[in-house]
Amino acid sequence: MVAKYIGKPVEIIYEDKNGRFSKRGVLLFCRKNGLVKGYCYKAAQMRTFDENRIYAVAPIRQVV
Repeated sequence: MVAKYIGKPVEIIYEDKNGRFSKRGVLLFCRKNGLVKGYCYKAAQMRTFDENRIYAVAPIRQVV
């Protein structure tokens, strides 16, 4: 689902390990072994996301 967005800014709907959902703007860098690494604009730092907990991905044109 996310492979075609590598290198692009996207908005994701993500469930963390505690079951909380969030919407985040992320610049995706790579995907390997079910993990997706990218720069999270909300946290202002690099993050690793479990691909199985990403429920939606959509391209974004402008980062706020």
